[in-house]
Amino acid sequence: MPQKVVDLNGEVIAIRRLRAAATLPRFIALCCLLGAVVAVGLAFTNWVLWSSLAFSAGVFFLLARSIEHGAVWAVWLLAALVGGLTMLLMLAGVLESIRTSKPDLAGFAGVVMLLIPCWICVRLALKAVWRPRSRIARINTSPRIAWRWLPRDDRLRTALGTFTGSLVIYIAGIVPAGVFAILAGGHMLIFGIVYLPVAFLAGRLWNRGRRQLALRVQEIRKLDTRAPVLLLRSFGDDNLPLERRYRMGWFLHAPKEAFTLEEYVVNRIWHLGPVIAVGNPSEDLSPLGAAREYVSDDRWRTSITQYLDESVYVVCILGSTPGLRWEYEQIQARGKQDSLLIVIPPKPIEEVQRRWAVLRSIFHRAASVDIFSDSRLGVPLLALFSSSEASPVVLYCRYNNETGYALAFNRLFEWLIPPVINSDAPRSPTLS
Repeated sequence: MPQKVVDLNGEVIAIRRLRAAATLPRFIALCCLLGAVVAVGLAFTNWVLWSSLAFSAGVFFLLARSIEHGAVWAVWLLAALVGGLTMLLMLAGVLESIRTSKPDLAGFAGVVMLLIPCWICVRLALKAVWRPRSRIARINTSPRIAWRWLPRDDRLRTALGTFTGSLVIYIAGIVPAGVFAILAGGHMLIFGIVYLPVAFLAGRLWNRGRRQLALRVQEIRKLDTRAPVLLLRSFGDDNLPLERRYRMGWFLHAPKEAFTLEEYVVNRIWHLGPVIAVGNPSEDLSPLGAAREYVSDDRWRTSITQYLDESVYVVCILGSTPGLRWEYEQIQARGKQDSLLIVIPPKPIEEVQRRWAVLRSIFHRAASVDIFSDSRLGVPLLALFSSSEASPVVLYCRYNNETGYALAFNRLFEWLIPPVINSDAPRSPTLS
């Protein structure tokens, strides 16, 4: 049966344009917020001033969020605000020229330099929404942990101590970084550079606390009684990094341990069922992602076959190790070939094709599916094998990062009919 190829590039480009356009109201919100903080410190009694600035910061922040999510009204409101600003600045320039009886060329040049980036942002946003609105997908963020997912033993106490140490380091580092920034002329870039080593240590501690809270398979299955989703992968891909999109406050996020492909995949597919896996017995702490069961070398095959029989979906990070080859054979033998999702890791296309060749040699339905790299389509991100009557689906994108995979999973959930996909479905027990 021929494969179906899905091109995600148009949607990703629209998302990138909206995010770029949202930087303008977000920057204004940040300026208003800083102004409110300064106003509170210098003129606390003038509550009208600092409250107005704080309210304006909130309004512009909400406007930025709405633009990121593709709200057409927010884009047109941004265009109206920039248009109004343009008219006011032009009118002010004309009045100044009349008052001084000579053209204010320096002021005109300054206005142009100010307005050019503003109109670039407006143009990007308008190009993004000037298309069927249903094609602009909202990127779901990592869900927050619920209290009921937390372990009730020494792991919780240990993790709380780790989190406390991380927060103390985060807060204590602000003072020396701020002093250096003030001495250097008040540049936020200097603050970020000086704060980077502090955030590096604090971020590592924070991630360690998250890993200390990891629940085991038996604990997760008591809390979530749905049929599980089995995650298969090579142990070498447990900490495979995934490029994240740019965020404000980058100096807080950059030093943390790499955001992994497994962590993101598990957060997205938890709506289908609790995600479980057999863990690497040599690791001290579970990686962020699926709930692990740790078994001896002579028992892991028994656990895999049991979980395959119980699982509603099988999700596999494409690999080629001997253990994964055996798991491919079990998928074929136990009739799970109609509920299989292959996550293609962000590796060079030559390595991806080598791994895919191993899958094709074992998994019959993949034998007719070709994986390739194309200058227009990009590289494959996901491959879905659903019912035997449906063609295999491969999703391609030029961006094999967080945004690309997010759009791929958004499209994937349009086709899958899981046991539970709604707002009340249990969420992934991953602390963000």
